[in-house]
Amino acid sequence: MRWSLVGMMVAAAAAWFPGDAGAQDGPGRFIVAVMDIEFVGLKQSQSNVDRLTVLVTGRLGASGRFQVVPREQVKARLIELKKESYGVDCDTSCQIELGKRVTAQKTITTQVVKAGDLCSVVMNLFDLRTETSEGGAATDGSCDEAGIVRSLFAAVAQLSAGGQSSAGSRAVPGPAPIEAPPPPVVDPGGPAVTTGRPRAAVGDLTVAAQPSDRVRLEVTGPDGRMVASGSPYKNPSAAVGAWRVKAAATGFESEERTVQVPADDVVLVKIDLKALGGLSVTGKPEGARVVVTGPGFSNEGWLPWSASGLRSGTYRVQVTRETYVAHDAAVEVRPGDTARVLVDLSRQATAGAGWVRIPAGEYRRGSPGDESGRDNDEGPQHVVRITRPFLLSATEVTQCQWRALMGNNPSNFKGCGDSCPVEQVSWWDALAYVNALSRKEGLPECYRLTGCSGRPGDGSYKCSD
Repeated sequence: MRWSLVGMMVAAAAAWFPGDAGAQDGPGRFIVAVMDIEFVGLKQSQSNVDRLTVLVTGRLGASGRFQVVPREQVKARLIELKKESYGVDCDTSCQIELGKRVTAQKTITTQVVKAGDLCSVVMNLFDLRTETSEGGAATDGSCDEAGIVRSLFAAVAQLSAGGQSSAGSRAVPGPAPIEAPPPPVVDPGGPAVTTGRPRAAVGDLTVAAQPSDRVRLEVTGPDGRMVASGSPYKNPSAAVGAWRVKAAATGFESEERTVQVPADDVVLVKIDLKALGGLSVTGKPEGARVVVTGPGFSNEGWLPWSASGLRSGTYRVQVTRETYVAHDAAVEVRPGDTARVLVDLSRQATAGAGWVRIPAGEYRRGSPGDESGRDNDEGPQHVVRITRPFLLSATEVTQCQWRALMGNNPSNFKGCGDSCPVEQVSWWDALAYVNALSRKEGLPECYRLTGCSGRPGDGSYKCSD
């Protein structure tokens, strides 16, 4: 066994009475050096070792069998041995030399050995003259500080109750040990401080989405790691920074958001997913080309056409076929509803004699501001955009054309002949003529006229709208 020179001390000395057990004629003293307690398998601070060693020393002195040697003398001898040995440990031979230098006749060593939940205290009495173990004591107890103190005092009581001072001689017992509870360990004092642990600043993030029983949440933190979860997602220790949240459910529009989570704050994200909608395009002629575009969607097909699982928003529906007037309209798709479009394409009028086809495009209308002889109503110049082609009569409507379609001739200059332009025609007369021509060609009427009275061309025809 090796002992630290720094932690070694002589704490007490005592006399062992020679003779038989009944001798009462006076004590024969011998000096005992008590070494620091050694802990095996149980960590203890040096201050705690010192306190426990002082308690053991005091209890040995109180037994009446031991006499205390001044501690300063022991420290001085320890320093001498340390200088001479150039070391920090003291083995058995060192203990013998130390005992001789402090005029001790015996030493007492103490070990506290932890085995599982049990701590055993072992004390040994060593005779320096014969260099042999002369006796000892052993006790068991719990490993908390109060249990160790009780075991130390029990071992002191065993060692003080008797033993051999030399071969063949028995010690005369001293006064009976005082029965008393172990004294509590007294802290030397000083401020008592309780503190927490350092912790990174975090926030509290909760994401709740509807419909909660079908939503899949994908939550990605500032570090780029994604966590999939049902609804709600709760993170009371969310890292500070930008979080990306994606919510998706079958039959509903997915939604993504980016939220900022500040330190030491609570963030609640609520998401109500919209049900997907649908769109149906039916009508005639079947097989006409259908083009549908909308929010994140583009598709081409043929009449009849339908789609489900569409996001809400405005969709453009185009239905075309050669020799038919195209259908081009916008329709609104609402969450959980199917928008329906019914088309009936009409045939285009063919460009026969007297008709000119005007293609789609742009042209500048009006005269320049610096043109000579220009009137104020001839400007300003502006761009006219023609979005789709149309047919325009090569000449003004003739008296012959009006009479053939409307059955009368309102013109004043009838003597000019059938090829002369028809005149004495009002705005309402002209609209009625155009609608009649559309009906003749198998096309839908271009103008909706309501509240009309009189006959077109007789000077009395007019409409309210």
